[in-house]
Formats: sequence, C-alpha cells, structure tokens
Amino acid sequence: MKRSISAGGLGLLLLATAVESVRADAVFAGFYRGGEAPEGIYTFTDPEHPFETSKRVGEWPFPGVSWQGLGFDGDHYFVINRGTSFGGTGLHEYDGATSLPLISGTDTYSDWHGIGYAHGVYYGLYHGSSLEGPGLYIFCDPADAGRTCVRICTKQTFPESVWSDVGTDGETLVFQRTDAGGGMPGLYTYDPEGDRFTRISGDETYEDWEDIGLYDADVAPLRNRTVYLVLFGGQSNALGWGYHQYLLDRGDPLAEVQNDVYLLYDIAGTGYLPENHLIKLQSGTANTVVKPHGHYPELTNTPICRFGPELSLGREVRDRISIPGVEVAVTKFAHGGTSLYDPDDWKADGTADRSADGNIYRIFQETAWRAIAALRHTYPRHDVEVLGMGWVQGESDALENRGQEYAQHLTDFIADVRATFGSDVTFALSKLSPNQVAGSTDTNRLAQWDLVLAAQESVTAADPNAAATSTTGAVYSVSAGYDEGKLHFTSGALLQIGRDLGAAIVATSGIDTDGDGLPDAWEHGFAPGTAGLSPEADFDGDGVTDGEEYRTGTDPADPDDRLRIRRDSASTGSW
Repeated sequence: MKRSISAGGLGLLLLATAVESVRADAVFAGFYRGGEAPEGIYTFTDPEHPFETSKRVGEWPFPGVSWQGLGFDGDHYFVINRGTSFGGTGLHEYDGATSLPLISGTDTYSDWHGIGYAHGVYYGLYHGSSLEGPGLYIFCDPADAGRTCVRICTKQTFPESVWSDVGTDGETLVFQRTDAGGGMPGLYTYDPEGDRFTRISGDETYEDWEDIGLYDADVAPLRNRTVYLVLFGGQSNALGWGYHQYLLDRGDPLAEVQNDVYLLYDIAGTGYLPENHLIKLQSGTANTVVKPHGHYPELTNTPICRFGPELSLGREVRDRISIPGVEVAVTKFAHGGTSLYDPDDWKADGTADRSADGNIYRIFQETAWRAIAALRHTYPRHDVEVLGMGWVQGESDALENRGQEYAQHLTDFIADVRATFGSDVTFALSKLSPNQVAGSTDTNRLAQWDLVLAAQESVTAADPNAAATSTTGAVYSVSAGYDEGKLHFTSGALLQIGRDLGAAIVATSGIDTDGDGLPDAWEHGFAPGTAGLSPEADFDGDGVTDGEEYRTGTDPADPDDRLRIRRDSASTGSW
C-alpha cells in the first residue's frame, strides 16, 4: 500500500504550548444566560464585545441548570448534560439544529466541568479525585475519557470554583474565569511554559455567559504535515530484557535520548521513565528489576534501566523517514506471559468495539489513544497517522498448547488493530526463533512451536500489508541457563529485532514521504536515500533516470547496473 504526503509549507513549527494570542478571525461559542436575548448557544467574534458580535445557533435554550461545558469545532458543539433528557447525562454532540446525540456512552462526566475540542482531541477540566488529580486533560475517546486521557498544563489544577471552561483551536488555550479569586472574571489565554494567564476580554466580565468554545478556520488548512505513529506490543520479549548498560559499554548512540522521536508507553509494573506522557525515545521502558544471576551485565542494584525492541524500531523508522516537517513517534504496551487466545490477554474480536477484547489488549488500545491525543495536541499543524504496528509475541500460545488456534487469533487481532486505528495500518511481526528451542527434546513443545511459526508465516504471507521478520541466526541470541530457559533474547538480539521490524514497516507500507513517486524503502536501499534520488534525476549518470531505474529494478547508484534497450532497423525493442 502506497502513501504520500506533501512536503510544502515546512516553515516554523508552532506547538500548542507556545501560542498565547487568539487570531482576529477566530470564532467563539458560548451559552448566553443574560436577559437581552433568548438563552441558548451563540457564536461571536470579539471577546471584548461578545453580545454585540453574537449570532444565535439553533433555537434550543440549553438551560443552565442542565447544560455545562461547551466545545466547538466550527460545525458541531460538544456540551455536558447534567439532566436526564435528550438521551441522558453525559457528553452530547449538537449539530446546531436538531441533532443532539449522547456520545459518552455510560460515562456521566460527573467529574468534568469544562470541555473544549480541536483537531480530533477533547480538552477537559477534571475536578475528581482519581486520574492524576484535578487539572486539564486531553483525550480522543469521549466514551472512555478517564482511561484514554493525558494530563497537560501540569503547573495548574484549574479549580472549578475559578475556571469554568476551556476552549481551544488546537494552538491557543482560552479559559473562562468565573470569580474574582484575586483576578477579574472574563476570558484568558494561558501559556503553559511560562504558567501565565493573559486577559483578552477587556472590561467584559462574561457574567451573562457560561462556558466558552473556540474555533479558528485558519488553523485546519495548515495541517499539511504528518506525524507517523508506530504501535508496538507483545509479551516479555516486547517488554524487553535489554540493558542500558549494554548500550553504554558499546558506545551505541541509542544510549542517548533520541530527540527526534517521541515515545509514550505504559507498563504493568514499575518503569524507569514517566509513563503515559509524551517523552523523547530512550531506554527505560521495561521493568527495573534485575534478571537472574549471570545475565548480562552483572548488576545487582535497582532500579535498572532497560529497554525492548521499540528503541531500535523507532530509530530505524525515523532514519528511513527523514524529510523535514515529518515527525515520528512510538507507543508501547507489552506484558510478559500473555497470549492471543486468553480473554484476559490479547484476544480480539476483530472489530473497533473494544468491550469484548482481552484486558491486556484494551490497555494497549487505551495507551495508543493517549499517544494520539498527546501528538495531536503537541503538533496542531500535523495530521497524526498510525503508520504500522510491530508485534513480538507467540511463545505463550506455543507453550500452552494453543498453536493450532494461532492463525485465527492472529488474523482476528490484525483485523481488530486496523478496525480500531485505520485500514491502512501495516502489521509487522517478529517470528519465533529456532534459537529459543535449540536443544529441546520436548517433542510437544517443538510441535507447538512449529504450529505458531507456520501461522505467523501463513497469515502474513496472505496479507499484502503485513510482514514477518526472521529470527534465524547467531545475531538473535538468547539467554541461557536461567529459570525461564532460552525464551528471552539478549540485548543485542532485541536491538536487531527492532531494526528488522522498523525496516519491514516502512518497506511494506510503501510510504513515500517526499511525494516523488519513489517509495522510501526503495530509496533507502541505496546510498543517496530520499535526499539524493528523484524521478527525473540521474544520480549515477548512466543515462537512465532514477524513476526508470525504480521501474526496471536496477541500482540508481551504480552506473554499470542499468537496463539497456537496443533498437533494430524495424524499430522494435528488445530487452
């Protein structure tokens, strides 16, 4: 499957955390509660003169006793219903005329007092006692806000007694202040980095208004760039037994923080790095405990900084997608000892409805949605696209004698990932390794191993947008002599698995980041890469364009490797 994007408009990147002012052509929306006009939702364009520049939306009054919080995306309005009418308590989406469906499922939003919306992300003011405490959160799934949200603007808690609502166009955050509390009521923008509020409503106190939304039509057309997100999951070898010390001892650049790749991960145990927040890719996403005696290196003190294949996977994808203005991120959730058949683990029903999915898989999906929300907020001028998924799993299904079911479970799982995150998602798995069962005399284990391995190969072979990477050879070395046997890969092997998966995802997806008609995987197979090859150019000077060499399968960097066409007197061509 081939994807392309435009490289145009690669100017200054404006992050959502850096914009403090509202553009002159922005449109606000709010509940009007004054006596000079009927109650209801109104839009207005001047925050200093809201009533004078207002226009009523629809005819519904939205009485204040029942309706709170207002988000606005230019076409639709997102409102919190405290009553039982119109489908019940929770978050509703209003089309500005007659439609007002409930979109929050069974979530009543009783702990939320403000709602904003932009770029596919909901912004919510939370005042409950769970999550990470009161504050501003972002999420993508309105029916599961609490389990898919990420806290932002952590220097403020935005108490309900002071701040009633949040509005945003994706770049600028606007809050409505409802009591003095040391400051004047009205509308304020907020700068998270400087922890600074700036009043934008002049002398207007907004005493006749409740809950404000914000939309800027000029922001959406600027989204002509892409953040490619790679999903990563599996069982213990995905969680990872790689040691940061291994990277340091070898002078591997991956020992340092990878500042050009983002990461968001979750872990069932205790991670070395902050969880469920967008950070830069680095080692530290696995458990902090020490492996059994004798495992490299000989470390006895905790915490231990460790990693899985996601480290080299993210680096590989970033290196293969190097065009300016295109960003790369990885999200990870893995859990040791888990299978594709167990309803407590990764079992999937093949649909976008995660209610029937396994518990571990649901946590994985929630983690991915947090990453998507965080990336959309961080890059308001980018579209976030799930490029592919890396998968390292299968041992448990073989060890628990469920190998004969693996093909169907894997097929359902891939279908579920695509139903949830996009039909174009490339799926790449790392196959079980013969090194993991080398020397075993357990005929049943060997038979089950072969069943799972055959399923991995057959399912991916039948899927044009899937790939299976080999783990045969000495580079895929395993730990030996420990309680868990030879099932776990060494640090070096985990790095190679990640590189293999990253290369497979880029190659199988057919991604073309510079939009020149030459897939990135083909361009990166030769020394020039995307920066040196183009369809009309002739990099090696052999008289054949790079585009022609791509179509005929020759090397664009080797002048002696080219397709020659000889024409005879009858003007017929021969190869």
